[in-house]
Amino acid sequence: MDKQVEIVNYHPDYEESLAEMWNRSQEAWGGGTSVTTGDQVRRDEENSDSLAVFLAVYDNQVVGYCSLSEYTEDEGALYIHLLNVRPDYHGKKIGKMLVLRAVEETVHRGWPRVDLYTWESNMKAVPLYKRCGFFWEDREDTTHFMNFIPQIINCEAILPYMADIDWYADSSRTIEVVRDGHVENGFHTYTYTWNKNGRKLRVDIERRGRGSALSRQKIIYCQPWLRMPNPYSARNIPFYIGSLTNPGPRLELSLRVNLTGTSHLTGNSPSK
Repeated sequence: MDKQVEIVNYHPDYEESLAEMWNRSQEAWGGGTSVTTGDQVRRDEENSDSLAVFLAVYDNQVVGYCSLSEYTEDEGALYIHLLNVRPDYHGKKIGKMLVLRAVEETVHRGWPRVDLYTWESNMKAVPLYKRCGFFWEDREDTTHFMNFIPQIINCEAILPYMADIDWYADSSRTIEVVRDGHVENGFHTYTYTWNKNGRKLRVDIERRGRGSALSRQKIIYCQPWLRMPNPYSARNIPFYIGSLTNPGPRLELSLRVNLTGTSHLTGNSPSK
């Protein structure tokens, strides 16, 4: 490929080329004999609830597609509704480019998470999704992936430590085609790790709370002192922040949490 693939926003000018992409991709979607037209593409996009649609364009041809929508099955997330690369362009990292563009857009829009689904037999795509920051949720009913990179990048407490780290290139996370997460003290967490020239950063995400449970850097350690794994069981959550090599005193931080329908819950700070 002498020319470069460009990722662009959808525009009606691409409708005929996009229709050709879908027609050439039928076998990858279970086959069929129906023919998609440019007019159908235009109508579908005009009636779509997508927040953004990205096209991979090579030599004025649409060779990839990615749509991003609001995730209605959970709060606070977008999801990749549809992802496709024309079969004759598989293996050229176009899927990676489209997924990374969707993550970038999620960060830009200020959403904390982006999800995607795939079918159970599509295991060849799992390493790609994981390298792009997704975790495979441990569920039997569906093949669901969650990506918390937007939350991390937009977190003011972690941002200084991400300043010179490329979250994709410097990732040191082990990639395996298995469901993700580990359980410790009743918490089911997903772990991001980065390593750049010996500088290490680790961030754990608690599965049920869908939020940052622990952030560890070479000189910084921050962990909520939660007695119970239920992230909604306490109103006051004290944090310990200090140096790993020279621990400092505990610092009580005020955290305001809005609870709905849980006024009966109480929480106590751990003893000092």
